[in-house]
Amino acid sequence: MTTLLGHAPSERMLAAYPGGSDAQAVASIHQLTNDWWGWRMEHWAALQAKYGRAKPYVYYFAHRPAAPATPCNWGCGAGHGVEIQYLFDNLDIDGRAWAPADRQLASRLADTVIQFASTGAPTGKGLPAWPVFDGTPATTLRIGSEAELKQHPLPDFTLFPQVAD
Repeated sequence: MTTLLGHAPSERMLAAYPGGSDAQAVASIHQLTNDWWGWRMEHWAALQAKYGRAKPYVYYFAHRPAAPATPCNWGCGAGHGVEIQYLFDNLDIDGRAWAPADRQLASRLADTVIQFASTGAPTGKGLPAWPVFDGTPATTLRIGSEAELKQHPLPDFTLFPQVAD
């Protein structure tokens, strides 16, 4: 963890990502890596909000996709990058048993991407309200069912080092 963070982890970090057993350590490093990528994207978006010309929009994808037919090596659970197939409504390249809810979500997110590409804002008629990111968790669009968001809440980014801009 020291290599990833650049310094020894705090007690709060170790409590959030415990390693009491090998299995727990593996699960924690996977979660930490996922959360670390989220923190980096949020940090970038905060810099964009402060210094950029375009407005940033941040989302948190907690939807768990259908399980793959073969042992999973990518896109398992609600991890980093799993939303890409949804954003481009490209579920058919993966032979999973997609549920109607998966297809509806993919269609809606693809419409959101098209709206964003054509107008610079991801909101529009029939699309969810998505506020401009201002650095607060309230302006992060959460994507997933209530149960998924409860099971995978927004990470506590205060655990990660603050970087001077």
